[in-house]
Amino acid sequence: EKQRTAYDGKIAQQYAKGDLTTHGRKPFGELCTAWAETVLPTLDKSGTAKAYEVTLSMVTRDYTDAKGKVFNLSHLRLNNINPQHITQWLSHLSKYAWGTRSQALSICRRVFKTGVEWGWITRNPAIASTVKLQRKTAADKRVKYLNLDLVKALLDASEDDTEYRRHAVFIGTGLRKSELMMMRESLIDKGKSRYEICPQYGNFANPTRTVISPKTETSAQSVFLDDRLNHLLQEQIRHVAAISLAAPTWPTTLKLNVELSDQTTTTKSFRNDFIWPVETRFHRGPHIDEWCEVGSLNTGDRLARAFKRACKRAGISDSHTLHDLRHTCASIMINQNQNIKTVQRQMRHATATETLDTYSHMWSEQGHEAIEAMSKAVGW
Repeated sequence: EKQRTAYDGKIAQQYAKGDLTTHGRKPFGELCTAWAETVLPTLDKSGTAKAYEVTLSMVTRDYTDAKGKVFNLSHLRLNNINPQHITQWLSHLSKYAWGTRSQALSICRRVFKTGVEWGWITRNPAIASTVKLQRKTAADKRVKYLNLDLVKALLDASEDDTEYRRHAVFIGTGLRKSELMMMRESLIDKGKSRYEICPQYGNFANPTRTVISPKTETSAQSVFLDDRLNHLLQEQIRHVAAISLAAPTWPTTLKLNVELSDQTTTTKSFRNDFIWPVETRFHRGPHIDEWCEVGSLNTGDRLARAFKRACKRAGISDSHTLHDLRHTCASIMINQNQNIKTVQRQMRHATATETLDTYSHMWSEQGHEAIEAMSKAVGW
C-alpha cells in the first residue's frame, strides 16, 4: 500500500509538472487525425488544405527499409516519441525532393506544436536541434525547364492546333496550370496587350472542382502578351466559337463551385467564354462512370497527361511536368538578359528575392563584362 501511495504521488507530481498528459498513451496518428479534422477546415484556401492533407499522409504512412522492417511514426505513443524517431522518419523520405521533405517536416512540426497547445503532449520532439534536413544540393536548387531546342520539339510534336496554342501560351505567359484552365476571353485587355487574372476567381482547384482566388494577392496581377500570343489566343477563341456553333448541347453558362472569403462554397454561374474548354466528349476515368461534356471546364489532370504524351512524341524526358513550362518562360527571359524585376513581374512573385531564390542559377556570371562596361562608362 505504501509503495502504491508513493507511486501515485510520483505520477501526480509528474502531471503537475507537465511531464505527463492524459493523452500521452494515445498514438501520434490519433493526434494527426484530430489536427486534420480541426485545423484544415480553418485554412484560407481549400487548395492549401488539400496540399496539407496530402503532405500529412507522408507523416502517417508505413515505410519499409532495405531489411524489410516497417516503420510508422503514427503508431508510436505520444509520450514515447523522441527526436530520434523524427530523424528516423526523415531518413525514409530521402527519395523525395528536398522541397517535399521540407514541407513534410513543417507539417509534422505543426502537428506536434498543436498537440502541445492542446495538452496532448508535453514537448515538440520535431524541433530538436538534431532534427534537420540535409542542406540543399545543386540538384535540389535547380528547377527544371526546357531549352529552346526542346521547346521547338514540344511544339512540333503537338497533337493538334489547340495543343500547340495551349503549350505556346503556357511558355509565353508563365501562367500556372490552374490559371490557364480559367482563362476567359473577357479578361483579355487587347488595348494593353495583357491578360487580367481575376482577383476573385483566377484559380481552379482540380481535385475539388472548385473555383478559388489566385494563389497569392500578387498572383492576381496581369501578364503581358506580345503580338504572337495575342494572335494565338484569337485563333483559339475563333476555334472554340466554331466548335460551339456545331455542338447543339454547348452550354452558354457554366455552374461552378466557388469558394467565398469566409471559406464556404456556393454555386455561381459563369458566362461560358472560357478559352480552353473540353472540345470532345471523354470519359473521366476508369473508376468513374461519368462523361465530361463538350464546353465544360477542362481538368488539370487531362492537360498534364496531354503534355506527357507530347513529350514522349518529342523525345523529351518524362521527368518534366507541365509546371516546367512556367519555369521555361522565366529561363527564356533570363537568357534574353531581362532584369530581375521584369522576370518577377511576369512570374508574379511577391518579391524579387523569391524570384532569385528560384532562378538564381540561371543568371550566368558576367564579372569581366561588368567591369569592362563600368570602365568604359567612367572613361578609364
